[in-house]
Amino acid sequence: MKSPTGDIFEYAIKFMFNASNNEAEYEAAIAGIQMCLTVDAKRVTLTTDSQLVASQFSGEYEAKEPSMVKYLEKLRSVSAQLEKFSINLVPRAENTMADALSKLASSNVADLKRTVMMEVMNKRSTESEEIRVMAITTTSEWYDNIQTYIQTGALPADLTEAKKTKRDAVWYIILWGRLYKKSFSLPFLRCLTAFESARLIEEMHEGTCGNHAGGKPLAIICQRQGYYWPTMLEDCRAYVKKCEKCQKFSAVINLSANDLMPILNPIPFAQWGMDIVGPFPMAAGGRKFLIEAVDYFTKWIEAEPVAKITANQSNGQAEAANKQILAALKKKLEDCKGKWADLMPEILWCNRTAIKEATGESPFKLSFGSDAVIPAEMALPTMRIQHYDEERNDQLLRHQLDFMPEIRMKAEISSAAYKSRMSRAYNKKVKHRPLGVGDLVLRRTAATRKGNAQGKLTANWEGPYQIWEEIVPGSYRLMQMDGTALKNS
Repeated sequence: MKSPTGDIFEYAIKFMFNASNNEAEYEAAIAGIQMCLTVDAKRVTLTTDSQLVASQFSGEYEAKEPSMVKYLEKLRSVSAQLEKFSINLVPRAENTMADALSKLASSNVADLKRTVMMEVMNKRSTESEEIRVMAITTTSEWYDNIQTYIQTGALPADLTEAKKTKRDAVWYIILWGRLYKKSFSLPFLRCLTAFESARLIEEMHEGTCGNHAGGKPLAIICQRQGYYWPTMLEDCRAYVKKCEKCQKFSAVINLSANDLMPILNPIPFAQWGMDIVGPFPMAAGGRKFLIEAVDYFTKWIEAEPVAKITANQSNGQAEAANKQILAALKKKLEDCKGKWADLMPEILWCNRTAIKEATGESPFKLSFGSDAVIPAEMALPTMRIQHYDEERNDQLLRHQLDFMPEIRMKAEISSAAYKSRMSRAYNKKVKHRPLGVGDLVLRRTAATRKGNAQGKLTANWEGPYQIWEEIVPGSYRLMQMDGTALKNS
């Protein structure tokens, strides 16, 4: 230690425990700062040749080992007591005095030829003093009345409580100064206090022999070990629900948390759902993608094969149309996958002329007022084809257009009834998990593409995060616990 006036004070430390080179560097730095604090120093510059100590303190290196984390916290703690503190990293060749003192401290005390203050450290500076705390229970326990009655025969003053105590005492016995309960599965179960039961649950759930069992299995484990208290099952379930590891590695719940909210769109072609499907095998013109749009009311689908795309997030209506188009393409293409773009007119025509369950009509009829003539009718003429009159047909088509509002109104009623039936069936399987602003939640790791970051050991959930805004029922914006908004939430 060197003062501003040039005075030098030499001080050596001898470790009575095994310390690595990095730990020794930290111990020396901490001891030096503590000496400076003893002499009321305000501004201190630590000169060291340890790249690790200097870089971890500055934040350039990250302390990962638990021992290094503790030493770094200790160094920051003691240096924070100074008005100004800095670290000067020098080459080993310029730190010869400190190296000489370190060799002096590691030598035999009897062989020292110079007078140097030496401290013998029996334990690390990061090891805190062990504090023993005795648990003193001042509240009454659940078995006090029973134990008192068995020992002395005294009953509670309350008549109802006295009858209950006398009735329950038949199931208990005192052995070796402790209260035990008679059991159906084991001879006797030791009765535990609230404090003892809490410690037992923690040990059995996540201790050395714990395997993070569920609520009821955990209660059975405690009982099989020979312990009892009245609220075993309830306490075990409550503890498991609060276990952070059990939450993060819990199974993914596939059931929806909110009721289905059907959307009614009575005006044709007023609202469209759009999506981009692909990539497909390369078709003529380098086309690999399909831009698709579907009308919410008539279910009329438009699709255009393209070579390049810029995709945004799609919606449920377009996703449903995707399934229909992809299913038809897979069945029609067989081995000629590159001809998918040429088959799109056929796929769209089939979809437009098919009667939809929701509306009870085809998209073609809801758009033009009458059913389309399909190729099969030309090969095998039906009644309307055989008696076709072009002049009268034009007049009937115009009349049919006047009936369009009524046709669409019936389709709207049919669609509303269909969506109502679908909602009732869907909502039967919903597992309600009501959430609100301010609630703490976990998020699926798969949602952030971290679902396989650590292979089979990857947690299913991450967090906790806090809900700060509800967009629509079931959709929320999240933020970190420090108040920072979470991206992509």
